[in-house]
Amino acid sequence: AITAVVSAFQRQNDVEQGARLGRKNMQVMDRLAKMQAHKRNSIAKIRASYGTNLLATKAADEFHALRKRSSNVGSLSDVIRADRTDEVPLLTCNVLVGNAAGTCHVTHSHVLFNTQLVPILGGSRIHLFSILD
Repeated sequence: AITAVVSAFQRQNDVEQGARLGRKNMQVMDRLAKMQAHKRNSIAKIRASYGTNLLATKAADEFHALRKRSSNVGSLSDVIRADRTDEVPLLTCNVLVGNAAGTCHVTHSHVLFNTQLVPILGGSRIHLFSILD
């Protein structure tokens, strides 16, 4: 009789634990979906901020000035959005490419590297790559 009672409690516990795990799984998936939607909305707002946000407009103008000086301007890496002058960088960071320090700009459709060959004497290389391919 005791074995039957213990077995019944174990089955009930297993069922309740499975239900709790299922609810927690749904909460985690819902939270993840909300985070992904927030990331997409944030990127869309940054992309559309040209002309409405002074910092975004300045960053976009600097990006396009560098794009025009790029060694591969007009190539396949550039023609996808070459007509767009409002492409706002989503990320700008310092990088080290080989032995050359520089800056990396990431937009929705391009990555641009601006590296200084010899920092004291000047001179730089600018390379543009499409990330939509």
